[in-house]
This record gives sequence, structure tokens and C-alpha cells, in this order.
Amino acid sequence: MIAALTAEKKNYVLDVKGHQKVYRVTVTQAGESITTSCSCREDGCEHVMQVLSGYHANVLTVSLPVQQDLLTSIEYTREGRDLIFRSRARLNKNTECPLCQSGDIRHKAFVPLVFQKVMFGRDVPEYKCNNCDFKW
Repeated sequence: MIAALTAEKKNYVLDVKGHQKVYRVTVTQAGESITTSCSCREDGCEHVMQVLSGYHANVLTVSLPVQQDLLTSIEYTREGRDLIFRSRARLNKNTECPLCQSGDIRHKAFVPLVFQKVMFGRDVPEYKCNNCDFKW
């Protein structure tokens, strides 16, 4: 008998202060898949970026434990780590290498990455640590 594996679905709902009102950010994790939404309905919403980057100044106090649970849960998945890293980069919060914790990192140019992806058909690291040469 083959048992079907079903991914446990977790919903995280947080309230984040915006310029005009409080917005509701929802992050749904189903196994490795992570989806996000915000009540502001903007594409590339900064409220979601704040939640995923760990920035908590605008997250309401009631939602802070939820944010910590969310980050702890998704950091162990590849997509989750990628979302956290990209959110921090977008908000200029990526200040250290994940391997050696050095602040001396370099972002590689976008065009060569796209070119390499098309030419070689593989994911190419986007950041490089100038201290330990780790690429991610």
C-alpha cells in the first residue's frame, strides 16, 4: 500500500501598519510552497516584504509572535530562505553572508544572470561574499 503524503497547510495572518491604515498580510505555507497576500492588493507589496525580512517596527505587537513563528517555519525550506533573503535585499536589510556572517557582500548584475540561466539552464548564485567567496 502506498501512502499519499499531504503537506500540512499553515496560515499566518499578521497586521502591519501602513501609511494610511493597518493592512492584513497573509502567508500560507503548504510543504515547500509559500504564497503571500496583502489587503493593500499591490504587486510587490512592501508590507509583505517587511514581514518576510523580519523587520518588525510596523508589525503590530499582537502579530510579533506570529512573525517569529512564520520566519522560524519557512527558513528551513529552500523557497522560504529565498523569500526571506530577497525581502531583506529589497528593503536593504541583507547585510551579511549566511556562511561567515561577513558584511562584505556583492550583488551580481542581473543581465549576466539571465544570460547564464538561458545559456546553461541552471540557477546561478546572485550574491557573493568578498570575505569567504561563498555564493548564494
